[in-house]
Amino acid sequence: MWVLWTVVTIVAGYLLGNLNGAIISSKLLGDDVRSHGSGNAGLTNFIRSYGANHALLVILIDAGKGVLACLLG
Repeated sequence: MWVLWTVVTIVAGYLLGNLNGAIISSKLLGDDVRSHGSGNAGLTNFIRSYGANHALLVILIDAGKGVLACLLG
């Protein structure tokens, strides 16, 4: 049974790692962060492109991924 939980935890961690807060947030704004600035899908380029006001959602998504991964583990 522990093998099943180990596999589920590994797969869930992998899927959580594939989520990108900057891309999700920019899509909610109707745009794509990768088409602005340096083309990088990170927080720095997001702040430069959309401002610090919108960056809170990116930080919450990224922090939430870390918390959820720890809780799953």
